[in-house]
Formats: sequence, C-alpha cells, structure tokens
Amino acid sequence: LMDFYARWCGWCQKMAPLVKDMDKQAKGRMKVVHLDVDDPKNLAIVEQYQVNSVPTFYLYDQNRALQFKMDRYL
Repeated sequence: LMDFYARWCGWCQKMAPLVKDMDKQAKGRMKVVHLDVDDPKNLAIVEQYQVNSVPTFYLYDQNRALQFKMDRYL
C-alpha cells in the first residue's frame, strides 16, 4: 500500500490510525509505504504517480495498481 499524505491534511490525519492498524495487522503479508507529498525527496514519485490530491492510496494486487483518491486538493 502506498500512502501519499501531507502533514497539514486533516483527512490524512484522520486516516493515519487506520493505515497504521492495517500495517500492523498485515505484517508480513503487505508492505505499507508512507510518502509525504511535501518532502522534496518524494517529488519524483509524486509526479510519477500524478498525485494531485491527498490522501491518495495505491494498493497493489499481483503487480497491478488499484488507486484510491479522496476528493481533496493539495
């Protein structure tokens, strides 16, 4: 699961406990990666995945991406 978030994003803060719980429950079966869209070191991947709203989630199933976006904007 790729979790694109921003620290200032209220929806991201609300989702954080759920994502953390998913990570804990799926230990060894699923990897969760958290990417702060405001961190310059994540800029290339944010652009690659065309993330223009947060939170945005990509869940991979057998190398196939399933994208989930909330209707919020950067």
